[in-house]
Amino acid sequence: MEGLQADFRQLLLDLEVKDVVIDFRNVSFFGTEFLNQVVVFYRAIRQRDGRLALCNLGANREILLMIRFDRIMTIAADLPEAIAALQAGPTLPADSSRSGEETAG
Repeated sequence: MEGLQADFRQLLLDLEVKDVVIDFRNVSFFGTEFLNQVVVFYRAIRQRDGRLALCNLGANREILLMIRFDRIMTIAADLPEAIAALQAGPTLPADSSRSGEETAG
């Protein structure tokens, strides 16, 4: 987990990195501590108006869909799909921490 945290910190230090894809091709299992780190990283990326996409999740994809990660970040089948989604521009709803205003109609 320390190596992952160091990788995330290094990406955050690079001010030119805005959108990030995490490829899970070589990951067979991850737990809640890892998911927590992904959420922390996601929030840091959002602070710089960037976006995060996860791809090649295999069986783990269903878990992330059940806990609704797809509402805040792109969940893609593979790397080309993840890159295309980020290049296409924002399509996800605004971060719920930023939107709390409702308009009366």
